[in-house]
Amino acid sequence: MFGSLYDPRFPIPEMKTANEYIKHLGWLGSQLLALCWALATINVSTSVLITVGAVSGLWLAYIGRGYRRDYPHIAASLSKMGLLRLFAKAWPAFGAIVIVSGLIVQAFTWEQVGEFKSGLLGLAAIPYASWILKKLIGE
Repeated sequence: MFGSLYDPRFPIPEMKTANEYIKHLGWLGSQLLALCWALATINVSTSVLITVGAVSGLWLAYIGRGYRRDYPHIAASLSKMGLLRLFAKAWPAFGAIVIVSGLIVQAFTWEQVGEFKSGLLGLAAIPYASWILKKLIGE
């Protein structure tokens, strides 16, 4: 994933949980960005978006149980900049959350998203391109 060259390694075992959660968060964000790109030319109803948002939120709550349990240890071992670097790997999820929630509250429309479809394709393609490069290079 773009920006994942930074791999925080700390002497606490809870960092494995944090890295796994961030990995899952980034994966979901990549999928949501790709879905938004695919749906940018179709006018999807708000109820479908609410359903997608609710299912995504429930899935994140489910996979985040271990992270929430270990968060006090993780936060104690990382500085604020370390937490920011850790969460930088999950940028696709934060981008997708902004897009989906903006569509839900009608801050912008699907037509406006469609106008920037090539930019959205670029955002959706970065995680996939970095994954392909990692497979080719062998990292």
